Amino acid sequence: MNALSTDVRANLRHDPLTAPAHPAVGAGRLPTWLSFRPHVLALLLITLFGGVLRFAWIDRPPLWGDEALTYSRVAGSYRDMLRVLKSDGFGPLHYSGYWALARVFQLDPFVMRLIPSLAGALMVPAVYFLARQLVSVRTALLASLFTACSAFMLVYSGDAKMYAHFWLFCTLCMASFLWWMREGTRLSFLCWVAAGCAMVGTHAPGMVILALQPIILLTHPRLRWWKPPCYLVGLAIIVSGPVGYYQYFNKYQERTEERWSNSGITWVADYNRGRSGPEVVLYTASAYLLSWEWPKDAARPTLRPWVFQLGSGATAAMFVLFALGAMAWPARLRGADPPASNSQMHESFPVPWFHRSLWLGAWLIVPTYAFYCVSVHQPTSPLEWWDSGFAWVGASGWVLLGEGVALAALCSFIRPLRGVLILALVGSAGFALKLVVLKSGFGDVYNTLAGWGGGLLDDNIVRAALPVVAALAWVWSGDRTSRRAWTFLQLVCVVALLWVICYGVFAISLSTDAKDVRMPRYLGVIWPAVAITVACLLRRLPTVGLRWPAVVLVLGANLFNGAMRVWANNEAPFDRMAVDVRESESARTFTRTYIHYGVGGAGPGQGDLFTHQGRYYLCVAFLRDLAPDDFRNGGTEKFFNIRRLKDDAIKRDLNDSPKIDRVITWDRLDAKNPDHRDRLLPRLRPDGWTISDEELFVVRDHWDWRENGIARRRVYELSTSITSQTRE
Repeated sequence: MNALSTDVRANLRHDPLTAPAHPAVGAGRLPTWLSFRPHVLALLLITLFGGVLRFAWIDRPPLWGDEALTYSRVAGSYRDMLRVLKSDGFGPLHYSGYWALARVFQLDPFVMRLIPSLAGALMVPAVYFLARQLVSVRTALLASLFTACSAFMLVYSGDAKMYAHFWLFCTLCMASFLWWMREGTRLSFLCWVAAGCAMVGTHAPGMVILALQPIILLTHPRLRWWKPPCYLVGLAIIVSGPVGYYQYFNKYQERTEERWSNSGITWVADYNRGRSGPEVVLYTASAYLLSWEWPKDAARPTLRPWVFQLGSGATAAMFVLFALGAMAWPARLRGADPPASNSQMHESFPVPWFHRSLWLGAWLIVPTYAFYCVSVHQPTSPLEWWDSGFAWVGASGWVLLGEGVALAALCSFIRPLRGVLILALVGSAGFALKLVVLKSGFGDVYNTLAGWGGGLLDDNIVRAALPVVAALAWVWSGDRTSRRAWTFLQLVCVVALLWVICYGVFAISLSTDAKDVRMPRYLGVIWPAVAITVACLLRRLPTVGLRWPAVVLVLGANLFNGAMRVWANNEAPFDRMAVDVRESESARTFTRTYIHYGVGGAGPGQGDLFTHQGRYYLCVAFLRDLAPDDFRNGGTEKFFNIRRLKDDAIKRDLNDSPKIDRVITWDRLDAKNPDHRDRLLPRLRPDGWTISDEELFVVRDHWDWRENGIARRRVYELSTSITSQTRE
């Protein structure tokens, strides 16, 4: 009996699912926390780099409409804030934090973006913590580096809304839950409950994360009898807050059920109108990967040609790289970690690959499909996926499956056939490129590559390539038939489970009214899974010669687009306009400012001094706080003296105040056909007025970089001699 117990304990010590996370400290060795670990230093440097990117230019660009609405909810008393939140669909935690900041600091742009910038910097180690529950150290470091450089994360780390810290809490909630499932300690359980409470207290869509966790609970290799009861207790604690808040205090659901126009997101349907389902997926994916939303065909004329070429080219290149990374390359070609001993296997790969695939697949697919189902009338059922998925290549999925099985069987017995198939794929791609070059030449590189990509997506080429790719994937999935069959069976189980879950989502959605809510930031709860998936696919690319350039491309494209958000003109310079208005009211100057910049709207690249974003900068410039109702309901001219750019008003001011020697004007020009003529200068009296300065600011929608207009600032000055005579 003792011998049997000894054997069992020995097997448990070498079992990767029950072995401790770190090897025991042996005699003469330093404790783990004192030993030098390069990956810890690397994570610190990546976190520092991400923090610098988020804090270096925190006040650029000017706040846009949604950020100004955050200010409007917290500018008054706490009672005022609760009264506003009672009718809005937001949790209290985010706004309570801003209200507390407003009691200590003036809510200038730095303070307004302090919380999301801090959360964005902390997102880097949080993604590493999450990734380490699923993948190796190297892959987790790459996921954290992608997070630090991600243009999507950089944009929302500089956005005074709840999204940056909400996604941080989502990441910590899922990471702590996986940690608890792996270790089962009280600390990990309490961390999960705390992160979950912060998550749902910040924003209600955090419930999506809680809905995914039972899948992990029931399929985790370390499931024990006592974990489901503990999970139910923790879940009850987490959801008690939002249930009480939305059931007894917040009236948003009642208002939206009464009239959908009260939701505040009716614009989403207009934004998505004209896009098919795959096109919505395309622009959502491009937003997560590059913070650039693939535009509708009707919006392309409003973009510079090079903007669309760069954005679409980078997105397409990433898709190609990720497709290559998803292939079952042999271990000697892909970026596999060195084989670990049994005692270290648990540290290198905490869970088997099919568990990671199931959990990440559920995190990516199920919420996306759920948003689709509640957004459209008559959504496509999972029962229709097989036929509709292969309809675009003009072939039956069963026929393609049969061809793939036949080729896989032949490749298993005839080894030279594998090389022939690889050469056929490469040759087909090269032949398609040759046809495009012969047709259009190399004069336009973008159109050449775009034509090549279109040729590769030709129905006939795709139909011929699918069985070949499937056969090669079978061959490379193992070194013998039994291992290949086991890998294939695991993959089938993962796909089947995801299909069953999606069908359950589809059945539930049939009882709901379709309201379009498909926006990348609303679905942002899946972004941590996107980061880990991107890192996994990049690490699986064959050969170092392809892997490192791919990493540089992905990170470089994101850094470029993140820098564009900061340094390229996108929001109108409301801060400059407000300062000019304040200067016009100063008794120490002889300056008048006139505004004729009227756009309206609260979206990116929209608004004027009479909307929320302009009103915010007027409050900052004049050091004046407005009550929430006054701020939200307009009446800018009631509290600030805004002079309209009208010839009669300017003539009257110059006649009434002959000492005025400087006039500043703000107006808006059309982006396509700007009219640079000056109609004001000939009307200024007395003679001697000249234009001393002119600045143009291109106003763009930073979601897809369409150009909405041009803000023009002109400064007119009276000559010194005439000014002296007038003042005498």
